[in-house]
Order: sequence, then structure tokens, then C-alpha cells
Amino acid sequence: MKRTTLIFLVLLIAMSLSAEVVVTYTPSTSLEFTRSLTPPLYSDERMVLYLGSLTFTSTDGKLFDPTLFAINTGIHFTFQGQIYNNTNSQPLYFRMASNYEMKGATQWKWLDSGNYNNSLTYETRGNINTNPFTVDLYIVSEIPAVHITGLYYEFINGSFGDFQIATAHNSSGHYQGYEYIPVEDPSTDYPPGSPVPFLVGGVTAPPPLYYDNPLVTQTQYLLSIVDAPAFSIQDAYLQDSVKVAEARLGLQDAEPSMTYGVVLVFSNRTNSQDFRLYLDGVVGNYSIPYTLRFNGDQVWGGQEIPWENLSTSQTNYKDIFLSGIDPITAENAPAGEYSDTITVQITPVDH
Repeated sequence: MKRTTLIFLVLLIAMSLSAEVVVTYTPSTSLEFTRSLTPPLYSDERMVLYLGSLTFTSTDGKLFDPTLFAINTGIHFTFQGQIYNNTNSQPLYFRMASNYEMKGATQWKWLDSGNYNNSLTYETRGNINTNPFTVDLYIVSEIPAVHITGLYYEFINGSFGDFQIATAHNSSGHYQGYEYIPVEDPSTDYPPGSPVPFLVGGVTAPPPLYYDNPLVTQTQYLLSIVDAPAFSIQDAYLQDSVKVAEARLGLQDAEPSMTYGVVLVFSNRTNSQDFRLYLDGVVGNYSIPYTLRFNGDQVWGGQEIPWENLSTSQTNYKDIFLSGIDPITAENAPAGEYSDTITVQITPVDH
């Protein structure tokens, strides 16, 4: 009898899922200068331009020294425009920087290495331990934010080219070995693994950009007039002048780096240039002409008077004086109380 032997081959297929890091870049679709809400790299606030965001997702939770390799991209970027206290257009210098959150704190790091490869964080050794991990890319002004809200700034030098992303092989940092990670950019149809442009559409020189300062609020000018005690008519003509009031002007929501000023207009009830004290304060009664002085200068009704270089940190004070009363007119005046009502209007001056 013929024996049939059945041989069963058991094929063991072992599948190993390798660790993978996926990087997505979302470029800004609306380029606009703004002011940093968190002081980056300095102790004061800077003008910044948001370029886009990188998001790293790791399948095994490991991410070592994510690094940006810039291609055809300058270290410095120069724009041109007006700044406070200078009516001429000025060159304004910027550098690229990363912004990210780690260990509960927002951090900034310059990306201006001369060899165009920059670790995106200060954590060049060890695991990032944040998954997913997001890094925002900016350019940051090299001087404090003295740029003017509502103006445009023209790009005159530098280049926004492309970039690639790499991660280190291990916790020793990318200088000990790295591999490139394909960057996914939903805004482009570049082949996977191709360099990705910083700006939408591969633009290397953006058009003039608008500056919108989210920290700027409307400055409030708080004026009060504090009357001095009543005086005798003899005091008014026996002295050169007598203090009749004090003007107090405070500023709220003012920028310490800016210069502020106002113009004042004093007006009386008859809208005349001259001022008069009226018996019982009633226009039409017996009156005594007088001269009004503010900050040492004669005041004319309806005329603008400048008050400049206002303090932004404390209340500003100016005295208001009365002078120029004719002794004969005063001595011949009917007995009683004399007064005048004056309205003071202020208008801020742009600087």
C-alpha cells in the first residue's frame, strides 16, 4: 500500500512596525506684522512676522533634536519703513526664530546659524517628550517694537527660500547623525521629500506687509482743572499775576516708547479772544478785563496752545494764572463777587 505523506510547512511571518515621525507644515496664508505678546529673546517686545507652523507626530513618542535645514534662505531679512520719532523711512532688520512650548513655558530660539542648519529647540539632547509637538516659525525684529501701527513695511533684502527637516538618530543630537523626514505641506503638491517653501506658493520676496499691533489700545487723555481758592481783586493788580487754577493731565494706555502731546483751546461764554470777570458771574453785568496765562504764555480765546512731551507714567501739571487787571477799573467796580467760566478742550497731537 502506497503511503502518502503530508508535509505541513508553517510559515511564520513576523511584522515589525518601525518607529516613524510625521512632519506637517502649515504656512501662514496671511502675512502681517504684529507685536509679540511674549517677549522673544529679549526683555522687551518685538515686531514679528508669523511664517507658519511645524507639527511633529511620533508613532513611538520619541523625537530627537528636530532640526531645520534652510535652502536659499538668508540669515537676515531687511524691511523698510517709518518708525516712531523719525519721519524718514528706515531699514529694519529681522532674524528667523522658532517659538514653542515645553515644560509649561513658551520659549524662543534664534534660527540664524551660518551653516543654515538649526536645532528648532534648545533640547538638542534627549527626547522631546511632547507628542504631537508644534513649532511656530517667525522672523523677529532686532530692535524694540517702535514701528507704527497701520503702516506698510517693504521687503528690500534677504530671501525666503525652502527648507527640509531632519531628526537625530538618538538622544546625542543631530551632529552625531540624522535623517531627513519628509515634510507634508497641504498647501502644495510637491513630491514627498521635496524641500518645502517657507511662504505659500514658493514666494521668496513678499509684498509690502501691514503692521497691526494687538497691544495698542486707544490712549486716554484725562484732563482735570482744579480751581485755586478765591482771591481779592487787590491781589490781582498788586501782584504781577495770581494763580487761579491748575491743569492736570494723565495718560492711560500710553506706550512708554512714544512721545505724546496735546493742543489746548481755552474759550469763554462769548467766544471772544479777550477774557473778562463778570459781577456775579453773569455775562452782561459789570466786567473787568483780565489776561489769562498758561505755562507762562498769554492765552487768547479760541487759540491753540501746545502742551508737549507729556509723561506717560505720572500726571502732568501746569498752572493757570490771571494777570493784567487795571487798578482803576477794579477800584471803580461795584462791590460783589466776580468770576468767569472757561471751557478747556484738548486734542491729541500725532507724533
